[in-house]
Amino acid sequence: MIDMDVLTKEETEFLTKALTKDDAPPKEKHVRSAVVATYQENGCTVFFSVIESRLNNWTFTIPIVGYKMLYMYHRLLRDGHPRVIKQSRGRYHDMVKRMKSGYNYKDDFGYCDLVRLYCDVIMTKINFHLRHEDFPGLVREEGEQLAVLRKPDMNHLFELISEVLDYLDLQIDVMSAIHKRLDPSAKLPTSHTHCVIHPLLNLVPESFATIMTIQDIYLCLAQELDADTLSGHRKRFAVCHGSLDRILTLTGQLSYIMSIIRVMPSLPKLPEEVTSPKTVILKVKLPPKTEPPAISRAFSRNFDFHSETARDRQLASLTKQVADVSVIVDQLKAERMEDHQRLFDKTNEVQMLKNELAEAKQENSELKEQVTIAAAAADTTDQMKAANERYSRLKELYTKLRDDHVTL
Repeated sequence: MIDMDVLTKEETEFLTKALTKDDAPPKEKHVRSAVVATYQENGCTVFFSVIESRLNNWTFTIPIVGYKMLYMYHRLLRDGHPRVIKQSRGRYHDMVKRMKSGYNYKDDFGYCDLVRLYCDVIMTKINFHLRHEDFPGLVREEGEQLAVLRKPDMNHLFELISEVLDYLDLQIDVMSAIHKRLDPSAKLPTSHTHCVIHPLLNLVPESFATIMTIQDIYLCLAQELDADTLSGHRKRFAVCHGSLDRILTLTGQLSYIMSIIRVMPSLPKLPEEVTSPKTVILKVKLPPKTEPPAISRAFSRNFDFHSETARDRQLASLTKQVADVSVIVDQLKAERMEDHQRLFDKTNEVQMLKNELAEAKQENSELKEQVTIAAAAADTTDQMKAANERYSRLKELYTKLRDDHVTL
């Protein structure tokens, strides 16, 4: 049984350390502690109670604190307990909405603009997951087929792909804005730069999972609908694919991000259904043939033009083999993408643990240094005490000798 008072005290401590006014990103150990706490309490009630009771004023008045809070909230929506999304309905969603309207001004470091864009991403993510509960916080799980594609409803998928494209547009907007805030002339990254780009740690895997979801839905639609019907979705998908590919390339050049992610996901090429859409050929059922005259039947017995030749049978067999091989190729491509995503996630997790270990070693080194200083101070105190005692004894001896001398 979790003691809520203890949990609240602990979360207050690490949230206070994470959401500071310093122009530096929150430490991973504090963010991870917030994620773990959602599983301890089965939700995010404690997280927001601390925000509202201790950090509410900073969150709504200091842009950098609001920016960090949105990063942590996004992390909880992705990696936290599933009830985090359900509890976000209403109150916490409205809190993000008020934050967006509260930062409707310009600040010196550009955080206000980033906060407004990030608020749009968070609110859209909450609404999307509440409408489509089959989608997990990570958008898609490793190695699993999308639930909506197991028994596809073309009308539902046609509307769903528009929603997912809208969500991806918002992610691309905030990532583009982050890259625009960077100073290309800066030789060395600063803590401010690290703080600005830190949300990319959430947005990169989120956008990659989102566009792969769009691709799977589009390919399913392309099997049933003609190219003209999907022209709007096809154009939007191609534009988003190009924009995200450029952003991932730029992000891969940021040493701070790569020191944590290690492996930047790379988008596959656009499928042929997007680059070279094929028009669906309608099959027209012809009326039954009339009985030919007797002379024609005789002629037909000698020259049977309608009978299936060996060449036709061979062509049909090859066509079937090509179709089977295409299915296998598509499966292998899907498995390859899943393996790539799994490798990306595991590498990211290992690197985060390495960073935490490095921080723990640093703290251990600092503690050892403090202990050494304290020990040295204790030795000095002991020496001073011994010197004072020796002085007191000498003083007593001197006083006694003086008194004896006076007596004589």
